Amino acid sequence: KGCKFDSWNELFKFESWLEAFEECGISPEFYANRKRGYDEVFAFVFSIAVFVVVGINTATKSGHGDNAFLSVFVGVLTGIGGGIMRDLFVGTVPMVLRKQVYALPAIVGGVIYYIMARNNVNNIISVLVVIILIMTVRILAAKFRWHLPRIKQKNEQQ
Repeated sequence: KGCKFDSWNELFKFESWLEAFEECGISPEFYANRKRGYDEVFAFVFSIAVFVVVGINTATKSGHGDNAFLSVFVGVLTGIGGGIMRDLFVGTVPMVLRKQVYALPAIVGGVIYYIMARNNVNNIISVLVVIILIMTVRILAAKFRWHLPRIKQKNEQQ
């Protein structure tokens, strides 16, 4: 089909991707929308936590370590960006825009990692603390269905 997953731009042909999936017997909806067991959630949440740390380290090594907001922003965007792309690719509202606790653990973990790194805490300890924190909050939020508050629309019942 000539499809490449190299960038999201005006040349991206979603229909060609869907045809390729169909020819291979793959259902994108199944992979994007099914209920996942805790073994799958664990791997996904681990990747979010790791990419938050990688993003902050990348911002710092690029000379932006003095800018706390930018460093944490890059870390959080790196951590949750893959999930956003996945959801957009299959045509669903990104999970981060729904009421679930999704980005909040990444933001809190990113702030804590940034503070620990700026105060010269051992890097291995910083990374482990933040990964465990992000994973714990995200897994507990999925298990107990924690949600962030949201504004009720006029047509919704109390």
